[in-house]
Amino acid sequence: MTVHIIVVGDSELYNDAYALWEAELHGAVAHLHAPEDMPYLDRAEERLKENQGDFALVIVSQRARRNKAEVGEPDLGTVVARLCAVQQRYPRVRVVLCLEEEQLRIEQVIALKDSHLAIVFLNDVKMVREFFRQQIQDIVSASTIDTRIVGVALEPSGTKVDLPHADATSMVEVIAEFRFDRPAPELALHLFQYGCRLITKTVPIRSNDELMRRFLEISNEVDTLAKAIPSEATQRQLRAAMIVLDDVGSRIMGQGDLVSEYTKLADEHRVKLVGFRITTSAERYPCLFEALRFGARARPFVVEHPTYRSVDFGLDAELRLNWSRKNPLSILVVVADVGTGSLDVVTDEGVLPREFRKLPFAEDEAKLLKGLQQASKDGTPFKTSRGESSHPVKVAIEHLTILRSGESPLSGRLEEALKDPQYDILHFIGHAYGHPLSTGGCDTRLVLPSVDPGAVETLTLFRLEDWLRTSKIQFVYLSCCSGVPTNGGVGVLASAGFAKLFQSVPITLGFRWDVVDERAFRFAEDFYTELLAHGCDVDEAMRKARLNLFDAFSGTEPMWASPVLLVQGHERKGVGIHG
Repeated sequence: MTVHIIVVGDSELYNDAYALWEAELHGAVAHLHAPEDMPYLDRAEERLKENQGDFALVIVSQRARRNKAEVGEPDLGTVVARLCAVQQRYPRVRVVLCLEEEQLRIEQVIALKDSHLAIVFLNDVKMVREFFRQQIQDIVSASTIDTRIVGVALEPSGTKVDLPHADATSMVEVIAEFRFDRPAPELALHLFQYGCRLITKTVPIRSNDELMRRFLEISNEVDTLAKAIPSEATQRQLRAAMIVLDDVGSRIMGQGDLVSEYTKLADEHRVKLVGFRITTSAERYPCLFEALRFGARARPFVVEHPTYRSVDFGLDAELRLNWSRKNPLSILVVVADVGTGSLDVVTDEGVLPREFRKLPFAEDEAKLLKGLQQASKDGTPFKTSRGESSHPVKVAIEHLTILRSGESPLSGRLEEALKDPQYDILHFIGHAYGHPLSTGGCDTRLVLPSVDPGAVETLTLFRLEDWLRTSKIQFVYLSCCSGVPTNGGVGVLASAGFAKLFQSVPITLGFRWDVVDERAFRFAEDFYTELLAHGCDVDEAMRKARLNLFDAFSGTEPMWASPVLLVQGHERKGVGIHG
């Protein structure tokens, strides 16, 4: 058997292939052929015709198009079509297309995916050589050649990721990242296939500082009205402010190139638009970006695509929580309901009376998680309070501990429970409020029942973060009013304790404003049903729960914009819960 290695149009790659053959493949019968001219591929095809009984590795480099300036030089689409024809015509040939990602457009990546060619990016010389070494060894030792996609994608860091065989249903995934942390905001479109980053394309958001300032002002006004004592007048003002916010946001997001780029992706059946992430500076963090929509679309993007926030710029969120029936999770629930009326709030600064109300749906949230645990043990569908049934629960709940008021302080029992490394989720149900700090900003304080029925304790997020730092908690759900506080428009990061908590826990979910109890319960039920019963990603579970709130009131009730999902940034490893 003879192996022909044909390098088309790139002397650098030819030298690499020749060096690899000499250094690594002693004794193998191989013929290396000098670079061919890119415009034709004719000589390469002639050699393949003459040696159809042999194996061949044809390496074609996009770099050749840059190195040549001949009239009639074919574009990338023409080259891909020609290579596909070659690969189909000669079953004992493996074609490798070498690309430079900065020269690619999104539509080209989609077309390349459909071509089923083996692809390697020229980002890192060492990794390219390793790829060719593996390809040459595979062909020398093989008796057949699988011509489906067998390549690797190389990220700028040089990380090598093997790609599985392609099929007709495989899709290019897109993470659309709003970057509002710079003077010139932009939408960055990160394209992935099989979890491998292909390219990143940026589309400028041409909004001036005045428009962004106005958006921040209206966001603050909405925050203030949403936190005010509910009345017919404040609800009217809140709806009017949301209309103005939508108008300003539409001017920011209504630019032709931004809308057309989004529409092209959203309407392309071969592209799966995975979701949006929002990265902002502390100054712009309180903006209600969740209310933005593209152009004339009727609904904001957060109810159409999974969305989360991150303050770790340039990194991707880890949305894979590896829970399944084989890898069960444990949940710690805190039911911190207190009495109704004026109660003494005991803090380090002294005692301060505050008004509290009963939380009639607090126990329902605890029962919700208990029901999911029972369904996972029985292997049966989970039935919601509205009578809807899921498929059998995909994620097993091994341990569920519910802490309530009792003879000993709840704070002490919570601290002790968090020392147990078994817990994955902390779900807090109760009251919270923003406490002003002498240094400026505020601190979020969780309200806990006291052994004294006329008083309550407070738990600062600084202290909770200390306890969580030594635990294995991966996800904190704060089902309480202003769990992610805006302090009348000052902003999420004005809560120093919350910012510290966020840095210690991979994923945190809370609410910007006070929540109506029944809707808070319904949101929690929808979220956990999607997350645990259906096995959705965290951000997708959030989207579906938010969508149900939006559709229930046709978008007129602003609570759909209140939930905030904060995710720490990591190197991307994929999304989804393993089932």
